[in-house]
Amino acid sequence: MCLLRLGYPSLFYGPLTGGRMQHVFSLHFSYRAFLPYYRGEVSRLEVIDTCGRTLWIHCRHFRRFVSVHGLHGWFCLTLGPSGEFIALDKCQSGDA
Repeated sequence: MCLLRLGYPSLFYGPLTGGRMQHVFSLHFSYRAFLPYYRGEVSRLEVIDTCGRTLWIHCRHFRRFVSVHGLHGWFCLTLGPSGEFIALDKCQSGDA
C-alpha cells in the first residue's frame, strides 16, 4: 500500500451519536506534494492523531479540497461504528 505520511498534529474527538467517531486534524500540503496521488503512485494519506491513532484516508476524499496552492486547513473526518468512512469536511480552526 502506498501512503503519503504526515506528522502534523491532530485532535481526536470522541464518540458522536450512533457510535460514530470524529477525528479533527490539520493538513499542509503543497500542490506538488499531492501530485503522486494524481500520478497513481499513492492512494492513501496517513494521519496520526494526538491519541496515537493512525488513520489511512483514501486521497480521493481530499480531491475537492486541493487547489493550485495545495491542501491546507483543518479537516473533520467522521467514521461509523466499525470504522467505515462517513464524511470528510473542512473545519474552522480545529473546531469540530
